[in-house]
Amino acid sequence: MTVIWSIAGSDPLACSGIQIDIRAAHSQNVHCCTLITCTTAQNHTSCKSIDCLGADKILDQFHSLKEQEEPSAVKIGMIASEEALKAVVAIAKDLSCPVIYDPVLGTSSGAFNLGNESLHLIKELLSQVSLVTPNLDEASKIVAYPLENADHIRQAAKDIKSMGAKAVLIKGGHQEGDEDCTDYYSDENRSVWLSSSRLDQDYRGTGCYLSTAIACSAAKGMTMREAVIDGRMHLMEAMESSYSLGNKEVLHEVKIPSHRPHVSPEQQAFPDMGSQAIGFYPVVPNVQWLKRLLPLGVTTAQLRIKGMNGDQLLSEVKEAIALAKQYKCRLFINDYWQMAIEHGAYGVHLGQEDLDDADTDAILKAGLRLGISTHSPEELGRANDYKPSYVALGPIFETTCKSMAFGPQGIERVGEWVKMTDYPLVAIGGLKPEHGPDIIRQGASGCALISDVLEADDPEARAKEWIHVMGN
Repeated sequence: MTVIWSIAGSDPLACSGIQIDIRAAHSQNVHCCTLITCTTAQNHTSCKSIDCLGADKILDQFHSLKEQEEPSAVKIGMIASEEALKAVVAIAKDLSCPVIYDPVLGTSSGAFNLGNESLHLIKELLSQVSLVTPNLDEASKIVAYPLENADHIRQAAKDIKSMGAKAVLIKGGHQEGDEDCTDYYSDENRSVWLSSSRLDQDYRGTGCYLSTAIACSAAKGMTMREAVIDGRMHLMEAMESSYSLGNKEVLHEVKIPSHRPHVSPEQQAFPDMGSQAIGFYPVVPNVQWLKRLLPLGVTTAQLRIKGMNGDQLLSEVKEAIALAKQYKCRLFINDYWQMAIEHGAYGVHLGQEDLDDADTDAILKAGLRLGISTHSPEELGRANDYKPSYVALGPIFETTCKSMAFGPQGIERVGEWVKMTDYPLVAIGGLKPEHGPDIIRQGASGCALISDVLEADDPEARAKEWIHVMGN
């Protein structure tokens, strides 16, 4: 079983701290070892006292855990004294796994407050962490200036990264009056705004739960950006399925999260594909394959040309578009969006890397459809924001057609993805005809195929089998 550590304080109500960390990890089938920095006497309205463990006691716990079980990720939460902070800094320097730091710098009751004299130690800890997750007030204390607008938040993230943190998630969920909870994530490669609808309840422990959920996702091998998206989804589910304890809501995750993430500004929707399902969707490398498959009744296809350029490439694209129109086939051109626009293709398919360079506004203005590849919640969130004609999820199973950074998704993932998007979903990767009915039952609009058809002993017969299975 995947193992994480939580280095944090104890809450007697079990609504925050170590106790909620264990609950968050359990919901993801992760074992959470605990390293307690302090015990508290608190309830929903006040924190009466905090008893901090000495550095020797904290380090004893660390050595005991390390002898038994190395973690796949570590979450750091409440550290209520400078002595404890020094011990945690020493621990962090000894870790080689992802470290997520939720900087609880004080309590509203004033029971403790890590003041400016501790800032040098906080900065030393920041230099050891993979991700730091302050709310607006905490981020303001770290950078020593108020965060009053989006530009301030961007600058604060930049300044915190300059202190050594590899990535920053500044949480805006505590801003009253906003319809959405909007956070700002920034790492060395990308910065994005993440938003979700605000839930009208009074919760305890959301910061603890989120940072632990992120640690669990990172422990499972997700990149930090993906782990943040996945963690937010788990938090939203825990908030929606919470229960009341006194006058607060206790986080309680009971089912697979299905809250789709929003990761960038809204835009106009691309044209849809009509009422006909995508069905059997062959991805072919040249026009010759289209000449073999389109007469069989293929209604959607993709031309994915590699290793061709110049006049030969242009001629291939033009002929493919003309042929597709002849057979009334919805042909998507992979990558070569300029040619697709110029010669009137039905649509364009883009991978995540292609989105960085393609002029999607030009594709939209030309009236072409857009399909986008996705492999992770973060990529799905990005794709959703383009309002595409469809999204593709893969690989469902192991595939030899393309080297993938993402492992097999599995058929059940298709159903989860369908709930997280408003657009038709295409499954791709390692599929066989016997998988078709299950893929359809999960809510997918189609199955994209490469090797199962192109490398079959009788490609036409295999295509006909797929057409029958998918109900084209």
